[in-house]
Amino acid sequence: MEKKAKAKRKDYHQLKSMGMVATPVSMKAMENYLKNFNGSEAVVAFTCAGMAWNLACKLQEENEKSGWVKDGWDK
Repeated sequence: MEKKAKAKRKDYHQLKSMGMVATPVSMKAMENYLKNFNGSEAVVAFTCAGMAWNLACKLQEENEKSGWVKDGWDK
């Protein structure tokens, strides 16, 4: 059977980490870090962290719907 060349996909999101901020080792580590903030700073920190998490989940869901992850496009 002949292998097909992989076409370039434009309907996926390649998630890459940002070098300018640290990556927590776990969700618990991130929660512990966020506990360092107080008052309105805590509200902003938790809101922004939650928004970033929700966006990453949404992009992953879109990748799965497009077949990017399931069909091995992530390799």
